[in-house]
Amino acid sequence: MRPDDVTEPVDRETAELKRCLSEWAGLAGELLDLLHEQVNGESSTNWRPHFDQIVRAVTHYRDRCRSEIAQIGRWREDELETDEVHEMLWEQGDRLAKWLQRMVGSPQI
Repeated sequence: MRPDDVTEPVDRETAELKRCLSEWAGLAGELLDLLHEQVNGESSTNWRPHFDQIVRAVTHYRDRCRSEIAQIGRWREDELETDEVHEMLWEQGDRLAKWLQRMVGSPQI
């Protein structure tokens, strides 16, 4: 057994987490752009009054993903493992998506 064989699964988990978080942060950024483009359109009349709240929630999620990317490979005070971070942000993103569906009145994905 080579010394690299021992660390490969952790490296793969870390790389996968970074890939997922980067993708989620990117999607949140695209959503923010879309919200800003659509805020004055006809389809936004229901959610326009909540625009600032929606933008804050999506921005918080995007920034949380970016923060976790920066934290990868460093000591964590909360001692969360890679899979726990992935699950935590997945669940937070799922809750955000469901909340956004209710706020903008779109069909459930």
